[in-house]
Formats: sequence, C-alpha cells, structure tokens
Amino acid sequence: YACGDSRLRGLRSRKPIGFRQWVVHNKEFIYKIIKFTSGTMFGIYLLENILEAVTNFIYIWLSAFMPSIIACFIWILVTMFLGIIVVGAIKKIPKVNNIL
Repeated sequence: YACGDSRLRGLRSRKPIGFRQWVVHNKEFIYKIIKFTSGTMFGIYLLENILEAVTNFIYIWLSAFMPSIIACFIWILVTMFLGIIVVGAIKKIPKVNNIL
C-alpha cells in the first residue's frame, strides 16, 4: 500500500497487545522507582558525609587501576545506592518516616 492509501486510515497501531501491556507495566515500575528514590534524597543529603567516609576506600581502590574520573563516578553511584538502601530502611521505622 502507498503512504496515502485510504484503506490504512483509522487503523490502530499494528503493535501486538502484549507489547502495549509491557510498556504500561514498565512505566508503572519506573514511576515507583522514581517515587521511592525521590523520597530518600533528603535523608541521603543528611547522611552524605557519613556515607562518603564509609565508602572512601572504594575510590582509593578503584583509582589505583583506572582513571580517577571513572573511579569517582563509580564511587558516587555506589554511595548513592547505599544511601538509598540505608534511608529506605530507616524510613520503615514508624516515627522516623515523618521526620525524613
């Protein structure tokens, strides 16, 4: 069929139904992850100095055999993920959740 063929007008996308369900499900999962991580950012800010002191050995170890910018990037990612886990666990305590 040609691009302007009238027989194609009004037809929906040819994507399978399962594909649409997969996309919608992944969007909901991504929204849940964003909501959870955004709720922990203030706690990570408060614990930033402690987390950096605890994980500083990662940067020192990585910078020995890779460029320091890459080692720093990996160190920051590990520190953020550790902070998300720690603050998420702390927020499970009933009275602390109101503070953070």
